[in-house]
Amino acid sequence: MREQHDTQLLEQVIRANAQRLEAPAKELSAASDRRNQEVSAQAHSDVAAADSSASTALIRAQAYRAVMVLLAMSVLAIAIGFAIWLVLGAETERQAQLPAPAIETPAPAPAPAAIWPNMPQPPVGADDEDSVITTNFSLFQSKNVSIRNSSFEVTAGHHFNRGTDTQFEYAWCYINAAVEGITIKVTLGYKLPAESPSVEPPSTSELNKIGLERNDHLELFNACPWLDGNPDLAASSLSAPAVSNSYHFTGDVTAASVDKMIAALKNGARTVAFDSPGGLINEAMRGYAELRNAGVTTVVSGECASACSILFLGGTERDIQPMARLGVHQWSSVSHPTHESEAQLLSGMLVALFKEAGVSEEFFVAGASTGASDMYWLTRSELRDWGVTTS
Repeated sequence: MREQHDTQLLEQVIRANAQRLEAPAKELSAASDRRNQEVSAQAHSDVAAADSSASTALIRAQAYRAVMVLLAMSVLAIAIGFAIWLVLGAETERQAQLPAPAIETPAPAPAPAAIWPNMPQPPVGADDEDSVITTNFSLFQSKNVSIRNSSFEVTAGHHFNRGTDTQFEYAWCYINAAVEGITIKVTLGYKLPAESPSVEPPSTSELNKIGLERNDHLELFNACPWLDGNPDLAASSLSAPAVSNSYHFTGDVTAASVDKMIAALKNGARTVAFDSPGGLINEAMRGYAELRNAGVTTVVSGECASACSILFLGGTERDIQPMARLGVHQWSSVSHPTHESEAQLLSGMLVALFKEAGVSEEFFVAGASTGASDMYWLTRSELRDWGVTTS
């Protein structure tokens, strides 16, 4: 019994001692935990500080390397520039030491042709007529013409682009008339190379002031001393007869085309070839009279119809080429209604014209019997038998 009692006491003592020791143990454990937390926090803080220090060192290293690279490139560029400067300086010094090249005297330029090659040269000792004067790149040629007991100096000017040109660019013709102490310049016409000259119609006031008529103006125009003459006077290409100094009349019969033909006659044309659909009958009759007075040969080289047939009859010798043809029809007025008296008068004039040309009255009948919108083409036998052709 006593042993059981002692055992209980011992257990109580042990529990009491254990309880006394438990509180310090808990405090010791709590202190240990706090220490561990402090150590861990300090470790984290040390690691963060180390990372920051490493990053800063890396950035500084990279910046230092970049600066060194830039510095090296700058030094390299300076070295290259200095080397180039040395090379150029050495080349310049070498060139300066070389002997100067010999200076060659250029060959003298060939002398230009006398004025212009296509300009007609005046004979030695010639008087003022057909004289030649040059101004800059314009060449003037003059000719004296007498009209109505008055003398006029007809001048043709020719413009060249350069002094060495062999062909003028354009030309013009004029006269200077002195009236009561005042000089009046009257333009006669214009011309382009290789083309027929064009007349400049004068005003009535100009003609009245200088005392000329329109026919006088045309005569002065025909006397214009162009450098290349009249290009329409070239050799004829007709198969027969082969005649030089021919004029080829093409296009409609108008006042302008008849004027050009008359100008060719005055410049020496001896053969006129026709290829025309016709035109104004009054202009055809005017041209017929000029052809008749000039005593030239007329030839049909293509188609000569209507009013062209009247021009053709103006030749003293007349021929039609093998592939050519001539046609006639009634005449008609396009500008105003024709009165019966005018029609009869014109018919009488045509009959007289045909008679003068030696043409049979059947030629007139063939034309009068064919409507104005139709065309009667004469056969070879009719051309011969009616006296239209002379060969």
